[in-house]
Order: sequence, then structure tokens, then C-alpha cells
Amino acid sequence: MMFPSVPSTIQASHPVDSNLRCVPQISAHTHSGTRLRLVGRQLGVACTPWFRLQRLHREGHAIAIVSNESLDRFKSVDVLARHLLKKQTRVSQWCQAIGVPVLALVATAKDRFRKPDVGTWHFMTQLAAESKVAIDLSSSFFVGDAAGRTGDHSDSDRAYAKACALRFYNETEFFRPG
Repeated sequence: MMFPSVPSTIQASHPVDSNLRCVPQISAHTHSGTRLRLVGRQLGVACTPWFRLQRLHREGHAIAIVSNESLDRFKSVDVLARHLLKKQTRVSQWCQAIGVPVLALVATAKDRFRKPDVGTWHFMTQLAAESKVAIDLSSSFFVGDAAGRTGDHSDSDRAYAKACALRFYNETEFFRPG
């Protein structure tokens, strides 16, 4: 079964219908492939943080990626379409490379699906509710790099977690070995 369409988001998952529908614990993350690779290097970890996501899946968490993608800079419809296809392909390949079910939601418009607004969270809780699964907020969380620290581009990830009543971790504290 495919997920319902949300016009202003790029949706990707691997496999097509991830386990979000049947698992009460959600491990949600911002998607910054560069940031995830840098975190591994910064912490002196030989592997990528993907292993942590795989472990979370084995422990019973549904893995979700929630990200913003600004498209305002594209004025040509053709250029916009090429960029969307490239982004969708990159996110789909990333989901497949993790090797566990992943749902990725990438907000492409400045609407209720763009962090720190909670449209993506409502979307995820609706998917779970359709399977009669209540999300366990005490064991669900959000990991992001926009934490409002000096040098961060914003605090939208921290604000998103707060608005969703989720625990928040920045990427370095969450992916730290140990």
C-alpha cells in the first residue's frame, strides 16, 4: 500500500510501505547526508551513523526522516522538475542504503509541512492511527542539527521537537559512540 500523497512534500520510503504503520516508537531525524557523514568523522567513528539507525530499527523504532528543502531559488519549471527528481532519487537511494524501513518526508513548500510546523508529525501519527497504533511519545524522539546553537542556521529542529512533544537530541550528542 502506498502512502497518501501530500502535494508539498517529497515522499520516499524503503521498502515502499515502511513499518511506521505498526510501531509505536518513532526515531525521527533531519536529513542532511553531509551532516551525517561529518558527524561520524567529528566523533572519530569509522562507520557512519547509519549503524545507529539500524540498531534503533532492531530495537523496535520506526525510522523517519523529516527535512525541509527550499525551492524558492528555482524560477524555471524545467529546472525545478529536474531538481525535484534529483532530490527524490537521492533521498530514495539513501533510504535504501540504510537497509531498514525508512519513511522520508521532505517539505518543499513553506506550508504546514515545513519544520518547525508539525504537519509531517501529524501525517506520521495519522499513518500509525490507521493501523490502530498509538505513538509512544516517551520513547520517541527527534534528532536534528538546527538546534539554535552558535553557528547553527536556525533552531527549527529543536522547535519542531518541542511542538511535537518529542525529546530532542542534536546530531553530535545522539550519534556519539557509547
